[in-house]
Amino acid sequence: MSAEYTTVPISLWDGTKANTDIFARATFIFNAQLSFEKLHQTWIQMLQARPIMQARVRRSKTAASGLEYHVYTPEGLARYLQKQSTAPDHLKDFFCLDQSKRSITEYSPAISTSPPSERGIFVADAPDPEDQQRCTTFNGVETMDTLLTSDRPVMTIQVTRFSDATLITFSFNHLMGDLFTIPDILNGWEDALNGRPTEPWEKLEVDPFAEYGPGGKLASKDVESSNPALPPGWRMLGVIDKARLVSRVLWDMHYKRPEKTISQKYVFLPNAEVDRLVEEAKRDLIALEERRRQQGVASNSSAPPSSAARMSYTLGS
Repeated sequence: MSAEYTTVPISLWDGTKANTDIFARATFIFNAQLSFEKLHQTWIQMLQARPIMQARVRRSKTAASGLEYHVYTPEGLARYLQKQSTAPDHLKDFFCLDQSKRSITEYSPAISTSPPSERGIFVADAPDPEDQQRCTTFNGVETMDTLLTSDRPVMTIQVTRFSDATLITFSFNHLMGDLFTIPDILNGWEDALNGRPTEPWEKLEVDPFAEYGPGGKLASKDVESSNPALPPGWRMLGVIDKARLVSRVLWDMHYKRPEKTISQKYVFLPNAEVDRLVEEAKRDLIALEERRRQQGVASNSSAPPSSAARMSYTLGS
């Protein structure tokens, strides 16, 4: 531990290349002009409770994944915030863009500030790619090399304010989390906006797969052998499975990928439809738990979907 940061190892599962190569974007649309100042102030309060959201990622000689977080100490965070006040716009980790001279419908004609209930579910073209990048991910980190070698954090925020709406975009590397992480962040931000303390994230250094390793409760007795037993639910790929995998990789490498010729689209769902799907999912979970109970299987239930998860969002990569 230094005066600037605390070292937190990144777990082996989180640090796989399949995770680190993914940079996710989640944009939320609010049908009102939100205050830049209040959003920034409460975001800083969030960082003070959850400083790992502004952590740097570095290579590690001791972590099983070969990666570690450098999480700011309170003193380091204060110095970081001071530096950020004079950083160029594209290097600001919390960047505000004022577009209040135009409507959000000029940014994307399909986006309306009124609920689209009468239109039902519909598909529309995404905004112009250059305009979308400027209004959502102007300050986002794009590559793992940049994350490892620069002073950029694992997550950045951009707030873009139109005359009739506000966009808030989270840009983050997948090793930190996924879309299930976003509702928890939004709930914590909501607490800060309403003057309530933000719950910190605990046990960040714990590897959820450690119990499968030597000495772990779920480790096989021959875990040190060259052919240990597989963890529960895992299986070895057979010859046919391997052949299929290789053929798919070769196809992707040597033939034109279809996503290069497909334009980006948005799917719009009315709030009523989202609420219906949430209720249907809750009923399915209850039915699943009942079947588990009848079969004598241990419960694997989790909390019901958060209200934050029902917020309208759009994704880009």
